[in-house]
Amino acid sequence: MADRAPFDANDPKADINRRIELLILTSEHAGNIAAMLGVPGAVTPLLPGVDSAVPERNALTAMRETLKKFR
Repeated sequence: MADRAPFDANDPKADINRRIELLILTSEHAGNIAAMLGVPGAVTPLLPGVDSAVPERNALTAMRETLKKFR
């Protein structure tokens, strides 16, 4: 995820961008996130039954700004 949503967009190789993230959601949680950030426009199947999507740029920008408050 760090390559798609780096915490420090100005320095992609910054230590803060090195992370492994695993997000496992229930259907309810997935619905809540979709309601907050919107539904992705395109979904790329990784494996049968497993999807991945690139979030919208505005959602990423808002997430970065929110995360900066916790540094």
